[in-house]
Amino acid sequence: MKRLRIGVWLLVLVLIGALPGMFPAAAQDDDHPVITADNADKLFALHYRSRFADTFAWSPDGTQIALGTPTGIKIYPAVVSGYYPPLIRTYGRVYSVAFSPDGRFIAGGDDAGELRAWDAETRLPRWVKRAHEPLVWSVIYNRDGTLISGGDDGVIRVWDAATGDMLREITGQRSAIYQLALHPDGVLLATGSGESLVRVWDITDGTQVAELSGHGTEARAVAYSPDGAILASGGGGPDDTVRLWDAQTGEALAVLDGFDNTITSLAWSPDGSLLAVGTSSGLLHLRDMRGIAARESSGVDLPVFEAHSPGVHTLAFNPDGTILASAGLDSRVRLWVVP
Repeated sequence: MKRLRIGVWLLVLVLIGALPGMFPAAAQDDDHPVITADNADKLFALHYRSRFADTFAWSPDGTQIALGTPTGIKIYPAVVSGYYPPLIRTYGRVYSVAFSPDGRFIAGGDDAGELRAWDAETRLPRWVKRAHEPLVWSVIYNRDGTLISGGDDGVIRVWDAATGDMLREITGQRSAIYQLALHPDGVLLATGSGESLVRVWDITDGTQVAELSGHGTEARAVAYSPDGAILASGGGGPDDTVRLWDAQTGEALAVLDGFDNTITSLAWSPDGSLLAVGTSSGLLHLRDMRGIAARESSGVDLPVFEAHSPGVHTLAFNPDGTILASAGLDSRVRLWVVP
């Protein structure tokens, strides 16, 4: 335990020294000071932000972070000082970005409805397709060599990640698709949308395998636990809850409440012990999820932070779970160290 604490503090010290130079627009926010001995038991934001970044994605090895901006994608080393990468240009504002499982390629969807893929190392384009009307809200790579997208038109499309050929079109969603969550088995796909229902699909043949009800007006956010046992979904008013479902049977496991507004983003830590919850008011909640699967607790409420104004758009832990990144409608990206 002592070695673990020392390692965490070394990470904090490295990041405090390195992060200010990562972005040309970096600046310290007075309401989010760096970690000190007095607040090290909490999750706290370091002084890190990117101007005009709406979304992001970690590379599979955690060494890079790609930011979606109004004019394209920028790929930064995760810890470096004074580096300003070239822009991977698009013709619209990038609202979704994803790395391939091997980290070699990157895809982005924009508000012009276009889906593009690039070589992550050379930044050279591979293909571009007109994917959705009018906006591509979510993209995700599957380990079988496909790329999955969802957008305003309520259609799920499956693409050959190498060529850009469309392989499958899945219809049946009755509103815009805001988030996609792929089960670790690469077969089940959950959709977060403007509907109150959470729909689960078999991505291999396009059939709907589950329809989960319980939210109020909408269920925008979805996320599978790392072990694939639990599907978390986040709802909007008057519900404003996170609901946990058995990923295989669809059985309701628990309802997490105490949130102030519509749930807009969810992220599990790699070990499944934490669930990060972002809301439309910009608050970032953490819940201790240990004991959920065994029905021993309903999610212990941890500190709440004012992360973005007005809302949280994207949440994701880095692969080793030491950093949580958040992007908001204020066009900032923040890094939060997890002690």
